[in-house]
Amino acid sequence: MAKQKLITAEIKKFLQNHLSGSQDGKQGDAKVACRLFMPFSHALTWYILEGYEDTETSGIVYGYVVNNLHPEDSEYGDIDLNEIQKLTHFGCPAVERDISISVGMELAKALEVSKDPKPSWWD
Repeated sequence: MAKQKLITAEIKKFLQNHLSGSQDGKQGDAKVACRLFMPFSHALTWYILEGYEDTETSGIVYGYVVNNLHPEDSEYGDIDLNEIQKLTHFGCPAVERDISISVGMELAKALEVSKDPKPSWWD
């Protein structure tokens, strides 16, 4: 079985058009590039929201990280895609891209579709 490509050409284009700071303050209305998750543990979920000028070379993006074990600890911040792609579970890739989340979906809708907890501080 081939390893799933976490960041597609469509996602790269989205990130180039949504640079860091472009979605500040939008909370649930922010557009999502993709959702990455750990199918073996569901401990962490990454919603990729924005890129940087050097994302193509650095692998650093900005997003919302859901801590499913402690939802109150979920937060926005920088995400290193290179580190995520290195994660394995018994020799298999530990992180997959959720194909049910379309590029450009609103974050609140993506959280609802994925059944990930919405942060209490949005209310």
